[in-house]
Parts: sequence; C-alpha cells; structure tokens
Amino acid sequence: MDTWGNKMLGACEEVSRMAAIGFKLPENSLYDSMKYGFHLLAPTGSDLKKFDVNTVFAGVHYGKINK
Repeated sequence: MDTWGNKMLGACEEVSRMAAIGFKLPENSLYDSMKYGFHLLAPTGSDLKKFDVNTVFAGVHYGKINK
C-alpha cells in the first residue's frame, strides 16, 4: 500500500507542477502548498451510489489540527 501510495503522490506532485505552468504560475507554487499536507492512502470501501456529490467519506484520521 505504501509503495502504491507513494507512486500516486509522486504523480500528483508532477501534475501540480504541470498545472502551475499551464496557469502561468511559478512551477512549484501548487506543489509547495501541498507538500506538508496529510498524505494517507486509505481505502474507504464506500458505496458511491448511496451518497450525494461532495459528501466527505473520510476526513483527517491522524495528526493534530490547531484551531
């Protein structure tokens, strides 16, 4: 799971760089805003037919959030 998750995260990092270039932003602007976020791959096993669009299936499961 970790190997697959790291490959997916790497792909997202590259896409964020390409998107930034496409939006005429500095190449790392999107990447820099996501690199310290939570990156946990966890299958939810959710039945997508039961929920409306924009329903959150799983929020943050670890880490401390300061309010």
